[in-house]
Amino acid sequence: MRLVVGLGNPGAEYSRTRHNLGFMAVEEFCRQSGWRWSRHECEARTARGRLGAVEVLVAQPQTFMNASGEVVACLLRSAGAHPEDLLVICDDVALDFGTLRV
Repeated sequence: MRLVVGLGNPGAEYSRTRHNLGFMAVEEFCRQSGWRWSRHECEARTARGRLGAVEVLVAQPQTFMNASGEVVACLLRSAGAHPEDLLVICDDVALDFGTLRV
């Protein structure tokens, strides 16, 4: 199981801001993959699917970003995944807009 978490803040005031880049990225990934947001787990909106032989859980924590660590820890536990199975997508004000760091 792999876990992909897009970080952002819930609420209309943040919906199309740079701070919600993680939310936007996982929404687009799920749209292009045909995956449906179908559940709420550990205070997160979630979708599941497969990439080849790998099962993937995609999540958008529904807490503010500074509390997302608790949500991610809960998702890892409930999925039986490990930190090395985790990809977090978020904005970084230290990077120029359009720059990606992995």
